[in-house]
Amino acid sequence: MGEFRAVWQEESNWDSKGSHMMATLLAGIATFERELVQERICSGIAAAKARGKWLGRQPGQRPKSDRLAPKVLVLVAQDRSYRWSGAGSG
Repeated sequence: MGEFRAVWQEESNWDSKGSHMMATLLAGIATFERELVQERICSGIAAAKARGKWLGRQPGQRPKSDRLAPKVLVLVAQDRSYRWSGAGSG
């Protein structure tokens, strides 16, 4: 059996007009597919919001940070850095 070779691995002349047209066509198809996927994602997010779904991490899924957040915010209000506040409260 022959070995698998991708199109860009073959010895072809990418300087010709036909090759340039083919590369432009493939780039256009890739852009079209990317925009379709983006449109589907945006419509799915909009539908979820319309149904009242909570997007992102749900409250209570991070019990340690939910418990320590008020302490850290108090220390930050006292001009402490987030790193110092996190190391001192955890």
